Amino acid sequence: FDFYESVIEFYRITGAYHQGYRTWETVNQVFEATSGNFPASFWLTGARIHEAIGAWEQADSLYHLTDIYWQQFIEEGNRNDDRAALLHLRQFNQEVFRVKREGNSEPSESRSLFPKYLTEVSESHNLRLEYVFDILPDREIANKAAFLGADYYKNIFIHNIEILREEDRFWLQSPWLRDFAFHLGREGQHEQALQVYKVLYDLDHFMTRAFRAGFSEESQIFYIQKQMETLYRMINVLIAYRNVEGETELYHEALKVVMNKLSFYQGFALRSHYLFLGNLSSKEDEHIDRLKTLWFTLREHLNELYVKNETHPDEIRVLKDYIEETEKELIRETRDTTNFLQDFSTDFENIRAALQPGEAAVEMVRLVENHQIYYGDKVRYAALIILQDRDHPELVLLPEPGQKLEEEFYRFYKNSILYRQKDTESYQRYWKPIDALMEGIHTVFWAPQGIYHLINPYTFFDPDRDVYMVDQYRIISVPTTAFISGEVPLEFSSALLLGNPVFQLDQAVDSFDFEGPTSRAAFLNSPVPLLPGTGGELAAILGLLQSSNIDTRLFVETQATKKEIFEHYQSNILHIATHGFWIHRSSEASSALNIYEALSSSGLLMANAQEKGEAGHYNIRPEGVLTASEIQDLFLFNTGLVVLSACDTGLGEVVPGEGIYGLKRAFQKAGVSNILTSLWKVDDQATRDFMIFFYESLLSKGLVSEALTDAIRQLRETHEDPYFWGAFMHTKTF
Repeated sequence: FDFYESVIEFYRITGAYHQGYRTWETVNQVFEATSGNFPASFWLTGARIHEAIGAWEQADSLYHLTDIYWQQFIEEGNRNDDRAALLHLRQFNQEVFRVKREGNSEPSESRSLFPKYLTEVSESHNLRLEYVFDILPDREIANKAAFLGADYYKNIFIHNIEILREEDRFWLQSPWLRDFAFHLGREGQHEQALQVYKVLYDLDHFMTRAFRAGFSEESQIFYIQKQMETLYRMINVLIAYRNVEGETELYHEALKVVMNKLSFYQGFALRSHYLFLGNLSSKEDEHIDRLKTLWFTLREHLNELYVKNETHPDEIRVLKDYIEETEKELIRETRDTTNFLQDFSTDFENIRAALQPGEAAVEMVRLVENHQIYYGDKVRYAALIILQDRDHPELVLLPEPGQKLEEEFYRFYKNSILYRQKDTESYQRYWKPIDALMEGIHTVFWAPQGIYHLINPYTFFDPDRDVYMVDQYRIISVPTTAFISGEVPLEFSSALLLGNPVFQLDQAVDSFDFEGPTSRAAFLNSPVPLLPGTGGELAAILGLLQSSNIDTRLFVETQATKKEIFEHYQSNILHIATHGFWIHRSSEASSALNIYEALSSSGLLMANAQEKGEAGHYNIRPEGVLTASEIQDLFLFNTGLVVLSACDTGLGEVVPGEGIYGLKRAFQKAGVSNILTSLWKVDDQATRDFMIFFYESLLSKGLVSEALTDAIRQLRETHEDPYFWGAFMHTKTF
């Protein structure tokens, strides 16, 4: 137990929360099988790791169990001396956890008792050694003191931070600084908190890059989500400081730190993936080749189980653990130890330098208000804006509550689009504060977060100027503003066109209306309808490409198979016109722990995707379903453009800091530099016309973003409503 407690604590302190939780589960199961008694320290370790991953009920129960144990231990020993006070300090775990979740506005007995016990221990001559060597260096005791109202908690934090700095124990210093900054900010000492956050940045930046070298993708995402919580606290304190002091020099310096941290964290796993692929391709080793084959095979098997819905929890867990361990071994075996700290991340000055006159970079932030209550859950949206002529970023706070933007107001936006009603409100709610800084701007590099992934800013209508945003500037969506670069004309020599699949043998056109995001029942209870309109779309595109001497392959109807994509995906243009789908799987766990499910639940329907079963039901055939999980393993770095002319291809699981985990993410991981996806189903004829306009402009100018706006403007001449022209979104990966 001592060993595994140390392992779990190591994982927790270093940020490998996922591994810590898995280790605790394994030890817990093994020990339960022996019918032994758990030591109280193991309950506390388990509570902390459950707290770290957001399993509140389990954490609360284990904290309560720990407190009861120590209370009984004290009572059974009839202790009433100063050593009893020492043991009492081991309690109050559940109360501190409550304060973290709810705040400490309500008075409680703990707020007077804990400071009393801590004072008794610190003043006891008999406990001098215990206080100096056990209590004073204990960060959990320091946090109890802060949360439960001991005024001298600051001295404890400062004492330990200074000692660790003098001893060059920087990584141990980092969590002390993180907690101290929160407590200062919570008490309204905003200037001091910002100074501590600035020091913390360099330490966390180095540690994150170092530990990243051994993390799987799933673990990286979960780790970054936890790091983002600290960044949210800093942004909230910065806003509170601005409200009181205005935009001082300290404010602008701290805002640059925020921008630098955000640039580092956003798209972190995607950058790591590219680094991993580079290391993997540079190694020629039989052992690595075997590991790579095993890794791909295991993931293919897991994807097939999800498609077939053969997902027994225990079997899935074992398989996912095997995949993760194989991935971690691959990362360790292939990494270059001379450059494992290298990263493609950039900072404010580099982003600003990359901007040309008339360009702006906008990084959206889904901001959780967690600077007063440690686990606060209120959401606000903000934008960090970089302009070439300003030597600091601008921070714009959207006035509407985040929950309304994500629910009520989003439903209004989407319904206005689908029912073709003039929307004069969404611009005010989602974009006007940002637009206020866009004077003289013709191109915006835009990194969406949260609900903004499901919204196209081009469709926002400003009633005061009587214009849509598509008339104001080009908007180029990027995973993060750290990825921005000047758009250069693309050159094409080859293209693959695939669409209008026959989803069943001898299939006839059916009246079933396919809408998404869909449930699994839609595939099992109804035939998937044909898409005859895409045949004309592909034929028109084929003519345009061939007239430009581009070697083009066309696969339609029964030939529109997954096999053809696997055999011919090495094309400069990949255009797929079929049904896209996204099956939402409800889960209480963090989205970071469900990336396999997210990628297997999003995809494209190919030929022979269905077969008739019994009693009017249908079966899904994995051979006819191309999932995002399979797409991510294609090597598409020679593909300059992927066009997904299908409904809902821009949807998926929103993962904070990483974007949409679905088709778009899969093509980004595969190496595609430009992706065109859709947010809703569009009329066949309008889509055909749109695609013709798009390719005509693309073949003439070579610029995807300009081809998109050109196509929108041409289509608006006959289809003014955003429903027809606003579904398609361009994402530039690099």
